[in-house]
Amino acid sequence: MNYAVMEDGVVTNIIVLYPSNAKDFPGAVPCGDVPVGIGDTWDGQDFYRDGEKVVSPLTAAWQEVQTMQEELPMLKAQIQAISDRNDFIEDCMAEMAAVVYGE
Repeated sequence: MNYAVMEDGVVTNIIVLYPSNAKDFPGAVPCGDVPVGIGDTWDGQDFYRDGEKVVSPLTAAWQEVQTMQEELPMLKAQIQAISDRNDFIEDCMAEMAAVVYGE
């Protein structure tokens, strides 16, 4: 398992340890599947990079799915509005053609 070696709340190194050997590195914090890098900070619970929380790829994917699900109704409404406008323009063109070419 990956561990972050910490100094004053900042990651100074990433090492791989067996959990049973973690006691040999008292300043090491288990990272799990979070892609922690040197220079990231640790607040005692989460890692941060440039002020943003560092999360696992799976967590990031779930957050993206949730965002997409929240945006879906608005996107559907926009598509419907565009479709309605296209139908209106088609009807206008058909009427104009009828006037120009006669029926």
